[in-house]
Amino acid sequence: MNGDSYARMIEEGVRREWDLAARFRAVSQTPTGYPEVRLARDMAERIELLVGPPGVAELIRRASQTSSKGKLSLRLIDELYAQDPRPDSRRLAQILRAALAVMTPPGTTAAPKEGIVDVRVKENLDGSRYLAVYYAGPIRSAGGTEIAGSVVLADYLRRVAGLSNYKPTEEEVMRFIEEVRTYRRKVGNFQYSIPEEVLDYVLRRLPIEITGIATDLVPVSSFRHLPRVETPYLRGGALRVVNDGVAGRARKLMLLVESLGLSGWEWLRDVPEMLKKARPEARTSVVEEVVGGRPVLSLAGRFGGFRLRYGRAPNTSMAALGIHPHTMRLMRGYVAIGTQLKTDYPGKGGVAMAVPTLEPPVVLLNDSSVLRVDTAGKLAEAEERLAKILFNGDILVSFGDCVENNVKLLPPGYCEEYWVEEVLAVSNHWDKLTGDEAEYVKRAMDNPVKSPPPVEVACRISTKLRVPLHPLYMPFWDRCTGHDIQVLRGWLRSSLPAASRTQDHFILPSSRAAKKVLESMLIEHRVIDGKIQLSKSWVKSLIFLFRPFANIDVSGLSLEKAVNELSGLPFRRRMGTTLTVRVGRPEKAKQRRLRPPVHVLFPVGIAGGAQRDLLRAAQLGGLSLELASRTCTSCGERTWRERCGQCGGHTVIVAECPSCGSEYIEPEDKYCPTCGGTLRSAKKWVVNLKPEIEAAMAAAGTRAETLKGVKGLSSWAKVPEPVLKGVLRASMGLYLYKDGTIRFDCTNAPLTHFTARQVGTSVERLLQLGYDRDVWGRPLVSEDQVLELKLQDIVIPRPLAVHLYKVSRFVDSLLAQAGLGGYYNMSSPDDVVGRLVAALSPHTHGAVVCRVIGITETRVLYAHPVLHAAKRRDCDGDEDSVMLLMDMLVNFSRFYLPDRIGGAMDSPLLLTIRIDPAEVDEQAHNVDIAPRYPLEFYRACESEEPAVRLADRIPLIKHIVESGSLPAGAGLPLHEALLQGYVTESSYTKRGTMLERVQAQLELCSILSSVDPTFVAERVLAHHVLPDILGNLRTYFSQSYICRRCGRRYRRVLLGGTCRICGSELSQTVYRGAVEKYIDLAYMLLEEYIQDPYLREGVINAIDNIRSVFRQTEERSPRQLSLKRYF
Repeated sequence: MNGDSYARMIEEGVRREWDLAARFRAVSQTPTGYPEVRLARDMAERIELLVGPPGVAELIRRASQTSSKGKLSLRLIDELYAQDPRPDSRRLAQILRAALAVMTPPGTTAAPKEGIVDVRVKENLDGSRYLAVYYAGPIRSAGGTEIAGSVVLADYLRRVAGLSNYKPTEEEVMRFIEEVRTYRRKVGNFQYSIPEEVLDYVLRRLPIEITGIATDLVPVSSFRHLPRVETPYLRGGALRVVNDGVAGRARKLMLLVESLGLSGWEWLRDVPEMLKKARPEARTSVVEEVVGGRPVLSLAGRFGGFRLRYGRAPNTSMAALGIHPHTMRLMRGYVAIGTQLKTDYPGKGGVAMAVPTLEPPVVLLNDSSVLRVDTAGKLAEAEERLAKILFNGDILVSFGDCVENNVKLLPPGYCEEYWVEEVLAVSNHWDKLTGDEAEYVKRAMDNPVKSPPPVEVACRISTKLRVPLHPLYMPFWDRCTGHDIQVLRGWLRSSLPAASRTQDHFILPSSRAAKKVLESMLIEHRVIDGKIQLSKSWVKSLIFLFRPFANIDVSGLSLEKAVNELSGLPFRRRMGTTLTVRVGRPEKAKQRRLRPPVHVLFPVGIAGGAQRDLLRAAQLGGLSLELASRTCTSCGERTWRERCGQCGGHTVIVAECPSCGSEYIEPEDKYCPTCGGTLRSAKKWVVNLKPEIEAAMAAAGTRAETLKGVKGLSSWAKVPEPVLKGVLRASMGLYLYKDGTIRFDCTNAPLTHFTARQVGTSVERLLQLGYDRDVWGRPLVSEDQVLELKLQDIVIPRPLAVHLYKVSRFVDSLLAQAGLGGYYNMSSPDDVVGRLVAALSPHTHGAVVCRVIGITETRVLYAHPVLHAAKRRDCDGDEDSVMLLMDMLVNFSRFYLPDRIGGAMDSPLLLTIRIDPAEVDEQAHNVDIAPRYPLEFYRACESEEPAVRLADRIPLIKHIVESGSLPAGAGLPLHEALLQGYVTESSYTKRGTMLERVQAQLELCSILSSVDPTFVAERVLAHHVLPDILGNLRTYFSQSYICRRCGRRYRRVLLGGTCRICGSELSQTVYRGAVEKYIDLAYMLLEEYIQDPYLREGVINAIDNIRSVFRQTEERSPRQLSLKRYF
C-alpha cells in the first residue's frame, strides 16, 4: 500500500468515527451537539485555529513558498505588522504568539497561547518606549532553545514597531536576581545553575523587558514594590526564560541569531565563556544528582563500563539508547525495555532499548572463570554463578542524536563495522584476497555483526591488507602495558608445548600473573581443576598478535608500540570511550488518574467526604452546587442540564455581567462587550442527587459501590458531566481526566522496522492493514519478513490493549444508550489491533491520530520517529497519553477545562489526521538512515570532530523529506531490535521502602567493576538523603494545617483547633514519620559506606537535631512502629 492509500485509509476511519460521534452528541446530554475537537490539515491551519489571527494560515502558506524555514517567523512578523502598523499591545501579543508558533513546529505547543500572557509598550525613565513581554509558566512547553528564541522574535518585533531598547534600573536587575534566589530556595531548581554575575550581565543587555505574571504565591524578600514590576510574587515564567533560555542556551541562541542575520546580540558570545569560568570542570551532574534506589551503572573513563558504539537499530534514535538484552538481566532487572538512562553523552539521557547484536557483557564467575555472555546458556550460568560484571557491553548511540545535540564525536571501541570500512579502504583489496577471504569480506559487508570470518581467515586478511585484526579476536587491551603483554607471552611460550587439547580448547597450567592479564583483557577462559581452559580461536589469535615464540622483549614499550612491534598491524583501542550511565525513571504503562481519582466531573462540595463520593452525598438530600446557568431554546426554562427537563429541548449557556446586568447567550468571550466586566455563567442550584444516581444506574443496568466526583468544577461555565457516564466508568474500573477523556500514559520508544512475529500480529491481519510487501519489495508471506513501520502506526503494550478494550465497552454502552448500537464490539484486548487512537503530549494542544498494528509484553509505546516528532516529543524517558479515538470525540469538551493559565494544556483542542514529515520537529529529521557509517566517520571520531560537520555526508531523514519520498525510505539499520522479552519491568518498581531500594542499588554497584559503591553511597547521602532530611524538618516547622472534612488549609493552627468553614477538626499536613523516614537509611549508609568525615559529621548533626525535636514527644507517647519489624 502506498503512502496516499494509507493516508486515505486513516482519513476515512476518522471521518467515519467523527460522523458517529456527531450523531451521538446531537441526541445526548453533552455541552455541545457536535465533536469539539477541531481538525487541521497542516501547520498553518493549526496555528490559525489555536493562536490566530484569522487569515494567518494563508499568510503562512504564502510566506513559506519564498522564505526559508528559519526566517519564516520573521517574515510573518513583517507581514502581520504591516497589516496594521500600530504598537497596540493586544495586536503585538497576537503577532508574537503566531511567530513563536511557527518556530515550534508542528504548531501545537501550549507556549504561544498560554506561555505569552501579554505584550505591552512601556516607558523607560528617559521617556523612550520599549517592549515588555509577560510570560507565564506554560512557556516552558516550547523547549529551552525556543524559549530563548521567543526573546529574539520579540526583539525583532520591537525593531519593526520602531521601539527603543529596554533600559533596566539597578533595582529591577537586583529584583530579578533576588527572584531567582528565592525560586531556587523555596520552589525548585532550574534546568541550569546560572551564576548571579552571569544573570546580571544578561539582564543589563536584553533589548526587551522579560517579565510576567505571578506563578507562585511566594513573595520576594527585597525590591518587592517597584513601579514597573506589577507583582511582589515570583514570576516563574520570566525566570525560566532568562535562566534556562537566554543564559542557559546562549550558545544555541547565538547560532539562531547569526542564522537570522540579526545585530545587537554580539554580547551573547561572552556568556558561554563566562559560564565556563564560573563553573570550572567538575563531575557531571549525572553522577552528582544520584537518586536513592536508582543505580549508577557506568562511569565515564572507567574500564568495563558501557562502551560507546555508534549506529542505529530499528528501536533506537530520537534519544533512545541500545544495550544488550543480557546486560539487562545481569543488572538484576534494574534496566528494562523503556527504562530511562541518564547519560553524559550525547544528550542528557534516553530510554533503554534491547539490541542483541551489540557486544555482550563479560563476567567473572565465582570459580574465577571469565565468560563472554553471548548465548542464552551462558546467561543462565552467569546469573547463577555471577561474581563480578567485568564489562557492561555496548551502549548504542546514533549519529543523528550527536547531530541533534551538537556534540563532538568521541572515539568508539573497535567494532565490526569499523573493521569492514578499514578493509574496504585498502586499495585493490579484492586483488590481494583469495576466494574464501574475499567471500567472508563480502558477507561482512552485508552484515558485519552476524558474519565474522573464522580466526584463521581473519588473520590472513589482516596480514595481506595490513589492517587490524577482526575485533572478535582482538583483546580488550586498552589498560594493559608492554609488561602485561610480555607476561602473557612468557606464559604462552612455556605452557603451550605441554598443554592438553580437546576438540575446541587448550588446557594450560595456571599462572597468577597470566590469569590477571587474561582478566584485564576480558579474554574468555574457564578455570577447571586449577588449570586455564582457552578456546582454540583465542590461542590462535594470541599467537598471531603477540608471537610468544619470537625472541623479542616488549616489557619496556607502550601498549601501542608493543602491538606494532609484535604483530606489525595498526593499533586500535577495543574499549574506546566509556560513558557515565545511571538509571532514571522506570518505564510506565498506566491509566492516568486525577488526584484524587474521578469517575465523573460532577461536583459534590464537602458532602462527598475525602473521596468526593456521590453516593455518600446523595444521602444528605438536596445539595447547593455551583453549576452552569442554561436556558431552553424551545420553552425558555432555566436549568443546569444540557436537555430541558420540561420539553426535552436543547439548552444553551446564559452568562450575566454582574457589573452592568447584561445577559448573553453562548458568549464568545468571558468578558462583557458592554462594560468589559467578567461574565458569570454559573449560579447556585439545589440538586437532589439521589434520583439522578438511581436513574443513571437503572439506565446503565449496573450499580457502583463508589462514584467519585469532584469537590467543585474549575471550568468557567461550570458544566457538569451526566452521572450516567460516571456510573459506567466506575463499573468498568475506568477514571477520567480533566477534559472528560480517559487517558493511558506510556513511555515513548522509537521503531522504524519490525516483523509480524515481533509485534504479535498475524500475516493475514497485517495484509488487511496494508502491509503487503517487505523492505525488499517482496510479497509478505512470512512472520519473519522485515516491514517498514508506517508513519501513523503504533505498537502498544499489553496493559494499554486491555485498557482500550475496557474503554471500547464504555463507548459502546454510551452509544447504546443513545440508540445507536455498538461500534467496537470487541471480544478481547487483541481486537484493538487495527483500531484508531489519538496520542497527545502533555505540553501541547494537538493530538495525532494513530493506528494500532501490534501488541507487545512491554511498558512502552513504539512509534515512528516522525510520529513522536509530530507530538513534539522524543524518547528520552517521557511518556505521552493515548485515548481511544471515539472516546475523545464523544466525551471531550472545552467546557470542562479549568479556567486558569495552563488549564487547556494537555487537551486535544486540535486533531492531526495526516502527518506531514516536513512540518514536524527537526529532531526527527536528524535520524540517520545509513545501514553503516563510512570510514570517514570513524576517522572523525578519532580526531573528535563536531558531528554537524558530517551531517551532509551521512544520510538522514531530512534528506528523504527534502527529496519528497517519505513516508517510505527509512533504510534498514545494521543492528537488530528485540521488542520484548528478557526484562519487561524494572525491578526498581518492585522494591518497597527506600531502604530496600538503596540497599539493592549498592549491592548492584558492588558487582560492577566500573563503579565504586562508596562513591555512589556518598552521592546518594549528600544529594538525596541529607537534603530530604533537612527539608522535611524545615517543612515540619512551617507546615500548614488542613480540615479533614472540607479540605480548607490554614497557614497556622487556629486557637480553637477547628475549621472556620465546617467546624471539623484540623490536622497536620506533615507528621513525625515524614521527618524521620530516612534516618534508618542514613545510619545504614554511615555504618557501611561513608568515609568522608565532613559528610559524616553533617549527617550525624542533622539526626541529632531531629532526635532533640522529638525527644519530649517520645517520652509522652512511644513511636508507632511498622509490623515489618517483627517478621
